[in-house]
Amino acid sequence: MNVTSSHLPIATRIILLLVTNTFLPREGLHTLPSERDLKFVACVKNGTLINLPYLIVNHLLSRPNHTPYPMLLSRIFKSLNLDIPDDEQSVKPSHKQLVNKAGLRLCNIRFEDGVWVKLQGGGREQMREQANVRAGDDEDDYEDDTQQFEVRPSVGTSSSSSRPTLESLQARVDLAQADIEYLKGQMNQFSEGQANIIQSQADILQGQANIIQMFQNTFPQHPQHPPPS
Repeated sequence: MNVTSSHLPIATRIILLLVTNTFLPREGLHTLPSERDLKFVACVKNGTLINLPYLIVNHLLSRPNHTPYPMLLSRIFKSLNLDIPDDEQSVKPSHKQLVNKAGLRLCNIRFEDGVWVKLQGGGREQMREQANVRAGDDEDDYEDDTQQFEVRPSVGTSSSSSRPTLESLQARVDLAQADIEYLKGQMNQFSEGQANIIQSQADILQGQANIIQMFQNTFPQHPQHPPPS
């Protein structure tokens, strides 16, 4: 018997909904959880630590026909200051949608000579023609490999041209890590500057206190005696 979400308690069903929509998103029916989804839910309920970056990278590699995490990738591109000009003729996918081949075609982006390129022009007629393209490439996205908790090399040549390689992902991770290290250095310099300012303020206050003490020692104030009656 297949396990569906209706067989699970309410709390477990909510966790499963978060897993299949946010942490490890996929297209298709979410009422039939995979073994990977159930393992994720079990780890959350049992308090077991999860290597989420490992699962995210593995999830990206296991999806040759679409790219999950569109909002996360948009934030990464923005943090790297990538110049992506806005195009009034492009159709931006919703944050609830996965960036798949059909969605890229709607954005006037095609895969040519091993790279994704943005086609210029086209107008509404081309967009209307592209809107009729069915997303047939995503029919097999629902089938989840039971061994997806392990990173395996890509087998076959049918989707290897459009699937990101581990080396390219590692290069992106290294670039992001370099930016993080640069920001850490800037924060350390800022912290050192703040510490120097605080120390300078403390030295100024101490100098003021020393000057006041010196004047008090030089010109002591004698108590005034009342006049004799």
